[in-house]
Amino acid sequence: LSITFSKLQTSFSLLNELPCSCIQASNSNANLAQASALSRVDSLSKGGKSFPCTTLNSEFVCAVASGISVVRLPMNYIKSGLQTIVGRKENSDMAEDVVEQVSRLVNRLRTSTLYEDRRDTLRALRSMAKHNRVEVGTQAIDALVHLMHNSITNDSTDRDAELIALVLETLRILIDEEDSAANVHQEKKFDQDEIQKLARMIIDTKYSITSILCMIDDLEFNVRLQAIRCLTALLIHDPKTIQDILLENHAASPRIIDLLHDDREVIRNFAILLLLELSHGNVNIQKIIAFEDGFESLIRIIYCEGNSVVSEDCLFLMYKMLKGNPSNVQLFREHSLIRDLQGVLDLLCAVEEERGNLENYWTEERTATVVRTLVSPSIPSDLISNCQYDFQSYGFLSSLMNLLLSPEITAKVLTSVVLAVAEVIRGNQANQDYFETVATNSECSQNIVVILLLSMTNSGRPFGLRLATLYCLQSFLYKNDHGKAHLVQTLLPSTAEVEQVTAGHLICTGLVSSDPLDQWLCACLLMHACIWSTDEKECLLRVQLATDVSEPPKSLLQQVTSILLRSHHYQVRIGLLMLLSGWLAHSPLAVSHFLQQPDNVTYLFGQLRGSEADDMECLTQGLSAFLIGVCSLFNDGSVKKYTKESLVNLVESHIGRVRFVEKLELVTKSEAYARVSQKPQPKGNQARDLLFDHEFTKLFRQLEPDVTRTLGFSQAPADSMLLPEAAEQKDRVVDQYKQLIKDQDEQIGRLTARLQTLELEANRRAEFDQQKQKQEEQALQYQEYQVQLNSISDQLQQLKQYYVTTMDENQANAFAEQANLKSQLECLELLLQQRDAEVHYYQQQCILWQQHIANQVAQGEFSYAIQASNSLVEQLNAQLAFGWQAYEEQAAQLGKLAEENELLKLRLNEAQNSLKWYEMDSARKDAELNLLKKSQTALTAPTNGAEVPGLVAGAAGMAKELTTVGIQCNFADPDVAANASRQSASEFRARYEALYAENQDLLLLLADHDQKLKEQKQMLIHLGAEVSSDGEDDLLLCGSP
Repeated sequence: LSITFSKLQTSFSLLNELPCSCIQASNSNANLAQASALSRVDSLSKGGKSFPCTTLNSEFVCAVASGISVVRLPMNYIKSGLQTIVGRKENSDMAEDVVEQVSRLVNRLRTSTLYEDRRDTLRALRSMAKHNRVEVGTQAIDALVHLMHNSITNDSTDRDAELIALVLETLRILIDEEDSAANVHQEKKFDQDEIQKLARMIIDTKYSITSILCMIDDLEFNVRLQAIRCLTALLIHDPKTIQDILLENHAASPRIIDLLHDDREVIRNFAILLLLELSHGNVNIQKIIAFEDGFESLIRIIYCEGNSVVSEDCLFLMYKMLKGNPSNVQLFREHSLIRDLQGVLDLLCAVEEERGNLENYWTEERTATVVRTLVSPSIPSDLISNCQYDFQSYGFLSSLMNLLLSPEITAKVLTSVVLAVAEVIRGNQANQDYFETVATNSECSQNIVVILLLSMTNSGRPFGLRLATLYCLQSFLYKNDHGKAHLVQTLLPSTAEVEQVTAGHLICTGLVSSDPLDQWLCACLLMHACIWSTDEKECLLRVQLATDVSEPPKSLLQQVTSILLRSHHYQVRIGLLMLLSGWLAHSPLAVSHFLQQPDNVTYLFGQLRGSEADDMECLTQGLSAFLIGVCSLFNDGSVKKYTKESLVNLVESHIGRVRFVEKLELVTKSEAYARVSQKPQPKGNQARDLLFDHEFTKLFRQLEPDVTRTLGFSQAPADSMLLPEAAEQKDRVVDQYKQLIKDQDEQIGRLTARLQTLELEANRRAEFDQQKQKQEEQALQYQEYQVQLNSISDQLQQLKQYYVTTMDENQANAFAEQANLKSQLECLELLLQQRDAEVHYYQQQCILWQQHIANQVAQGEFSYAIQASNSLVEQLNAQLAFGWQAYEEQAAQLGKLAEENELLKLRLNEAQNSLKWYEMDSARKDAELNLLKKSQTALTAPTNGAEVPGLVAGAAGMAKELTTVGIQCNFADPDVAANASRQSASEFRARYEALYAENQDLLLLLADHDQKLKEQKQMLIHLGAEVSSDGEDDLLLCGSP
């Protein structure tokens, strides 16, 4: 932390002035507060802001004073608290503190619910990740990914967007090598393996990549930007895994490509970098980008940006998408993007001409390489020809030539342009003719061939540029008989005086130069001028050279052989041997001229007899053996000393046939031969790397078997001994057969595609028939369901009417029963009053009787009085016992009647509630019935027949509900308990008997009700309703199912 000592002192003074409540902090939250303060101060210091001491809030002071429980402390305690933030000198203690602090931060991140707590925790982790990536990564990756995934599953807010941006930035810092390289001041050294492991941990964490891909769709600027950068960093460390995940998620790649259309330039530019890493080495993703209009988007960005780094990145991405991908090349051409590329080149050239700087607008791996990928020899020849035609028709080749002849262009840029021109004109006669007509616009106009030869033979030019000019001239001569003839004509003597330098003069000058590289380059170019062309080989025999004025001129062949005999440099010897092999092959006249010089044969056999000191000597011996084989193979016998038989005998006598073949095999086994035979462009990091030429390797592969057979292994006629016309005729026949085979393959492909189309149509027709049959079955089923629905609707209406009628009857019966019971209760109360009156009367009679007995006793009639009293007492006791028994029975009967009254009230309330419920349910059932009718009219398609059973089931359920309700209403029909008040009140005994009879009748009525209950249960069970078996009350109180 960049905090000055004065600010620390001020914070200490603030600490002493704070109350105890502000300074006290628990040990469990101390490190968390420290990390939060560290993040906040670090963010302020990073932004270049100068913050006063007042900005150090209580959170920072509490972090400084972690573990302090008193107000005023010595200064050394405060300093020890600050060491947890600033850092300690002991490495082991510091490492333990970091691990503990990260652990607490992760725990806080997992458990906290407040937005401020999570934000401060993420800021602290982000700050610590820059210096302690391993500690933070191993503990916090799971928590960070979990937080990001939860924000996706829940509804995110602006605050969640800020947290997600912090999570993505922290993950990026953990694996970003640029951040690691920038932290050079940290004690821990940058370890690539650690970053690789952390990247692997992030990828292996569940929902990590899918969450990052979801965040790319977020509209928040910082979230989308950090998601793109994080995914780019992961692609750098483990591209294969990320590419496989994106290929499995089909919607991911188009979403990433859509980022190129983002109006925010920062996001768009980082999206280009993401696509660069994503398309690296994966042809399928390259095709996806191309089919999602990736080329058009990149060209549009180049038009908007002009000459900038963004345009270079766009061109480099186009180069990656086109290199080695013929389908993308075909798509590029079909969309006429070569014309748009021409517009890009013109735009960049115009911008740089206005600036007066032609150095930066064309780089080696940008636009030139894009052009080269479109005409690369590795793609099919038909596609190359079409692209070359488009380059010529759209004027792209003309723009390249103007750029090539620009005097301000640098050597590096010129190299790229020359290579691009070479690929565009290679093998295309129209482009080669146009190339030959190009010349400079200066006073001394020079042909483009001469200009390139001047660059090639100039030792002051860069090595790469000289190789590029050689390849361009070779491409100009490739399958160009007219160009070869014109070049050879410049070598022949002319009667007119030539004031300007010609191409032939420059080639001859290079051959006799003292620079080995010049000699090798000119030898290769001269070989391309005569190889595969017998006429040009014979014309070269008439070329005369004079290296010195005092010496008579010699033929070009003599000059070449004399240089070969004198040279000791392996590169010069290899180049001249290749030139002689290509010159003498298929030309008996040239072989005759060569054999007329005895020193030539002697030199070649001397090379064969030499020791194999090093690899270069082996290659020289192999080429010498091949040249001897060519001389024997195309020997017409005009030189009597060196006929074919004599050369075979010399080979057998001097070195042997087996040894001779081994010398030949030394060439094909060499690494330089295998490398050059793959691509026509000569490549090398330095001059000594140049040994073989691509066209020579083709000639060597063609003639090697024939040379081996000619020298004694087999006397069978060799194909290479045919004259050039016969060989060309044979090649044409072979090409015709190849074309026939190709046409047949295309026809087979078309028929196969047609067969697949017919199979698909047959499968679709079969599926259509099955679907039609299924629809017919559904239509029949729909009709059946329609009938069922109509019947259920009728039944529902009947049940509805029955329910209404039953409810009205039951309600009326309930009211009548209640009135009857009320009248019975009044009668019983009246009887009770009469009984009380009788008791009072008997009490009065007892009092009078006692008085009468007392009078009798007073008169002296004791026996009669006692006897009468006893009998009266017995009668009264019997009457009283009977009365009390009747009273108790009547009280019990009154209790039962009261209970029945309450039960009837409850039944009445239930009936009223059921009536209200029915009114509501009836309205609902009417709505459902209307819905069923609407569904009935809407179900016209057979495919909707699957919904009818559900509607029928619903209607059946409503019918069952109404049926159950109706049954329940029938149970509420009370027909008994009306005879209790009909008994006579005249005698108490009669009332008792009447009550007893009523009790018996009630038992019979209950038995009858129980039998009805069983029958109704069976009916409900038959209708599918759920009926409780706990008793009659449960059945009466249960609702509809």
